[in-house]
Amino acid sequence: MNADNEKALAVFVELFHRAQQRVRLFSGSLLNEEVSNNSQYISALSDFLEKEGVKLEILLNKPDEEKIRNTPLYKRLTYYKNAGTDITIRKTDRKLYFLKSEHERTECHFCVCDNNSFRLEIDIVNRSAICNFNDTTGASILIKKFDEMFNDSEEIFFLDTNS
Repeated sequence: MNADNEKALAVFVELFHRAQQRVRLFSGSLLNEEVSNNSQYISALSDFLEKEGVKLEILLNKPDEEKIRNTPLYKRLTYYKNAGTDITIRKTDRKLYFLKSEHERTECHFCVCDNNSFRLEIDIVNRSAICNFNDTTGASILIKKFDEMFNDSEEIFFLDTNS
C-alpha cells in the first residue's frame, strides 16, 4: 500500500510506461498539480499516447470543465486528440466506495492499464492506494465497474480540436 502524492505519481508513471493498449482512469477532477498536472505524469502519459492504436478513457465524478481546460494535462490531451488518438473524457455523478470493514467505507478512484495492472486509491483524501502490476483478476473487476459507469455517462466536453 502507498499513500501520498509522491508515491501516487511514481505509480502512475510506472503504470503508463507499462501500458500497451488501453488506459481507463476514474478520478475526481484531474486538477491535482502534484500528480495529474505534474510534468512526470504528463510525460509518461504522453509516452503511452505515442504508441500506435492506443485508447485513453477518462471518467470524472467531480469535473470542473473551466479549470481543467487551462491545465497542462488537458492541453497535452488536446494535442493528442488533434493527432487522431482515441481519447474520451466523460462525467458521472456516481461514486465508488471501498469497504474497509463491515461498518467502514471510503470513496475510491482507480486507474487500470490494459487488463492486468491497476492503482486503486482506497482513500482519496489521504491518497492511500493498492497497486498491482500483474493481477488480471483485480484488473477485470475494476474494468467491469469502469465500463459500466463509462457506458452510463455523458461526454463532458470534446477535446478542443481547433487549438
